[in-house]
Amino acid sequence: MNIINKKLLFLIDEYDTPIHAGYLNGFYDKIVSFFRNFFSASLKDNRFLYKAVLTGILRVSRESLFSGLNHLDVFSVLNSKYSSYFGFTEGEVEDLLNQAQMGEKITDVKNWYNGYHMSDVTVYNPWSIINFVQKRGVFQPYWVNTSDNELIKTLLTGASFSFKDDFEEILQGKRVEKLIDENIVFSDLNKGDESAIWSLFLMTGYLT
Repeated sequence: MNIINKKLLFLIDEYDTPIHAGYLNGFYDKIVSFFRNFFSASLKDNRFLYKAVLTGILRVSRESLFSGLNHLDVFSVLNSKYSSYFGFTEGEVEDLLNQAQMGEKITDVKNWYNGYHMSDVTVYNPWSIINFVQKRGVFQPYWVNTSDNELIKTLLTGASFSFKDDFEEILQGKRVEKLIDENIVFSDLNKGDESAIWSLFLMTGYLT
């Protein structure tokens, strides 16, 4: 660092993936303890560090994962400041389709891939749009195959009848209002806390 006289910009993508795996496979407490120490040692009072950017799906701060850090700012899909950067905006999708000479498909693309509404901004899933263009207009649920859905399947299987009724209404295109907690606590999922489950569905992109 002293040789090039530059500070680091530390980027960590999908920081919560190991924690998710720990929850599903029985080593949750150990992995939380490891990353709590790792983040504290790497990011706190590091004279070589300019900034750190962590991206992920879930915010697990109530497990004290980030308790050792200073000046932590969190921006979720519920925060409007950077909402247009969580996906492709409608204008960007239209430009991309026009460049690919598929502009006439915009209405169908909206029906398939338009569904993330954050504040006053609506964005599209980038992975789905890119794959749709690369495959020359073939409509498929591309995003479904990019992640492990085991936790979602488990929660749906064990959910109450009222939860399943509400979920079925959503599948039918109806509106359902629920309380959301941005701080996911995995232990609450075990207790059948429906607010935690709805929050998980929102943060993982299944609901908007």
